[in-house]
Amino acid sequence: MFLDWLKGPYRPPTRYQDPELSARLSFAGFMTVDEVIRLLETEISTRREEITRYRDRNLPRDPALPFDHTSANFVGAWEHKTGAAGMDAHVAACETLRQQLLDGRLRMPGARHPWS
Repeated sequence: MFLDWLKGPYRPPTRYQDPELSARLSFAGFMTVDEVIRLLETEISTRREEITRYRDRNLPRDPALPFDHTSANFVGAWEHKTGAAGMDAHVAACETLRQQLLDGRLRMPGARHPWS
């Protein structure tokens, strides 16, 4: 049952911070390098699509109650910028890991872990 989940279809969650990807990656030793690469490619393509879809969207605010548009827009822009930076860092880290696996660094005798 564990391997069925681990090697089964990966459907990236709505939030990239969800632990699904890191949980699977933490058990990478039970997968082939190609399976890990496919997992990363699914994550990367999903997040790139989300970046394309959401990065420059307009988020109008027009509440019925008294509302300070200036502070709401300032904080909203900060949240968007911070979230975008986090998403970009996540995608870049996944791309780096995928490239290291594609380069065969973990298959070479005496290879060190990429993070050591």
